[in-house]
Amino acid sequence: TNPRKQFDATRHAELTASIHAQGVLVPLLCRPLTSQQLEVVAGARRYHAAKAAGLLTVPAIIRTLTDTEALEVQIIENLQRDDMHPLDEAEAYHTLRATAGYDLATLAAKVGKSRRDAAQRLQLTALTPEVHTAFRDDRVSTRHAFLIARLPANDQAAALKACYRPRWSLDGEVEQLISAAELAEWIEHNLHLHLSRA
Repeated sequence: TNPRKQFDATRHAELTASIHAQGVLVPLLCRPLTSQQLEVVAGARRYHAAKAAGLLTVPAIIRTLTDTEALEVQIIENLQRDDMHPLDEAEAYHTLRATAGYDLATLAAKVGKSRRDAAQRLQLTALTPEVHTAFRDDRVSTRHAFLIARLPANDQAAALKACYRPRWSLDGEVEQLISAAELAEWIEHNLHLHLSRA
């Protein structure tokens, strides 16, 4: 259930080297699933790095948590540490709302964000798979993704295509990402229907 789906290989290698040298200094937070099985709620990166470093044991705190409580801890712990990709945040917020039935104000309070920030993140779950992939691959910025996410699904492909303009370089023609302000202007002129033109 870890909301973080994207891990940086370099940081993982650095953490593995640190744990190999000094061990796990901050205990993992786990919850019992069965009498013989624990789930790592917080500390998945430390757990995987400890395994990679060859450790057989790690310090852990064991707490009884509901699914909702575990998800809340995972989201908050990840937000407080390494920056999560906005898509991972969006999917985690969506899961938390669906699981716990939180309204926007409650969700925002739980994750320590403003209602506006939480709503923006949730909007990212409306991205089509094509735009989702482009954002995950860093071919568009967070600001571009927010603008596209507000569009109906059938307009998102055109907006994604409009994010790039041809540019000539020594290697020939390449695509250059336009600014988010230019994309907003393109959306306004090409996708939004003005009453004067209706």
